[in-house]
Amino acid sequence: MPQPAGGRGRAVGRPLTTRPGHNRFEWDYRWNGNGPMVAPGRYAVRLTSGAVNQSKAFTIKVDPRVTTDGVTQADLVAQEQFLLRVRDAIARANGLRGRIQQAMQQKGVAPPSAPGIGESPESARYSDPLQGLWARVVSAGGAYPEPMLIDQLQNIQRMVGSADQKVGQEAIKRFDDLLKELKAIEAALPR
Repeated sequence: MPQPAGGRGRAVGRPLTTRPGHNRFEWDYRWNGNGPMVAPGRYAVRLTSGAVNQSKAFTIKVDPRVTTDGVTQADLVAQEQFLLRVRDAIARANGLRGRIQQAMQQKGVAPPSAPGIGESPESARYSDPLQGLWARVVSAGGAYPEPMLIDQLQNIQRMVGSADQKVGQEAIKRFDDLLKELKAIEAALPR
């Protein structure tokens, strides 16, 4: 499976089939677990079958059109690292959503309804504090719901991952703010 030669982790595609004859592995240049595209660099692929173990190194080069716009390889590596942090934060927020949902089910508390006209998730009144935590993590239904933690993280992922680019300071600041919100909600969730 393709793997960064620098040992930063595994980047995998679909599993290789084990049928007799010709088998093909296609890698989409993405990290597993809903990860971003890998940055240009040196990678290695290793194939093991029984006692046979083969490996081959290859290089993914920077698209020359990207460097024409002033984006460097270091920018692309920083983008990849940032997007991996965002991916991990989304997984963490989804896990938090699951824990809040489980806590609400154990208490017999329903998820809150969408805020009314002129209300926001922060100003709405809830019959149970868990509903307030849920409303901070999960966007409410309705025609134009205010995006909450998970959706806001996904928006950053889409914005920064949509093109080869230098990560903007506004995206970094917003992500840091969302991480603080994530930690605050985790701390407020009863154990």
